[in-house]
Amino acid sequence: MSADQLPALIWFVKYPEPGAVKTRLAKGIGDQSAVALYTQFLRDFIVSIPTIETCDVVPYVGQADRVEDFRRTFGGPQGVAQVQEDLGQRILAAFEEQFERGCEKVLVIGSDTPQLSTDVIVEAINALDINDSVIGPADDGGYYLLGFRRNRFLEDVFQNMEWSVDSVYDETFSRLVSNNRLVYVLPVLTDVDTVDSLKTVVEEYRGTDFSKSKSYQLMEDVICQKQI
Repeated sequence: MSADQLPALIWFVKYPEPGAVKTRLAKGIGDQSAVALYTQFLRDFIVSIPTIETCDVVPYVGQADRVEDFRRTFGGPQGVAQVQEDLGQRILAAFEEQFERGCEKVLVIGSDTPQLSTDVIVEAINALDINDSVIGPADDGGYYLLGFRRNRFLEDVFQNMEWSVDSVYDETFSRLVSNNRLVYVLPVLTDVDTVDSLKTVVEEYRGTDFSKSKSYQLMEDVICQKQI
């Protein structure tokens, strides 16, 4: 184990293709626009990776046969395939792999919150200096980030969990606290999964630094074009 091993930031992604990404959002704006938005979210995050100097970003690609396609399309760090189990087992396997690699801190994020800033990611990494875990609640009842220190990892938060419901954050937080984990809570963010959440993020971040991003500009364009 390397004493200077950087923390790992597991980045759960999918290769963007119709029917594979943003399916709920696609019902309101169409497959083409949904795929275009998700693609831009990925591109903007990859551009930001060099500014996150305090961790190694590791893309975990949902489609095992698309790992190399993802690297060829987007560049960035080399990706690996997610295990083909339920979401909890996929996240658990990724954490275990990164801890086995020698990381003392491991965090996971998804790809549904394009407004997630590198400052918040760095805040999460630093929070693990004095906390056992860190979590970023999403306003739909899930979470957009979860992290652990190696010696305080808790597998229980991934096992026998009902996913894609509005109680995921509350249940995860409850399990952490009941297992005596000191938890650092990040700001609440909105996952861009539906037309309503798309409009919420565009309105909330108008005039901010995020509004200068290509993701924001495309989101705004889609709202105008679709007249939603």
